[in-house]
Amino acid sequence: MPAPTQYNPATLWPVLLTHIANGESLATALGHLNPAPSYWWAKDQLRKNPELRARYTMAAAERADKLADELLEIADTPIPPHLKGAAASAWVQQQRLRVDARKWFASKFRPKVYG
Repeated sequence: MPAPTQYNPATLWPVLLTHIANGESLATALGHLNPAPSYWWAKDQLRKNPELRARYTMAAAERADKLADELLEIADTPIPPHLKGAAASAWVQQQRLRVDARKWFASKFRPKVYG
């Protein structure tokens, strides 16, 4: 069995936190790294390091702000003219789902602002 890859949290976490603050999930942010640490590794780091956990919480709050900013863009996007009938309806439902997910996330991570 090969030895586990050693990751340097001091260099990886600034990159991860930037991705998270820009609207990505932790799992998606990890996918940008090569080699990518496991989700378990990241969660373990957060459990063990209160300062890192506080920085992660701040990045998640910034992600909530980013997602909330996207709400108006999504809501104001007109139905593409090439979509008709069922396709247009499906597009509207997809947009509604995107709006609802962002509203829910923002309300949970920034309840005093978006609750």
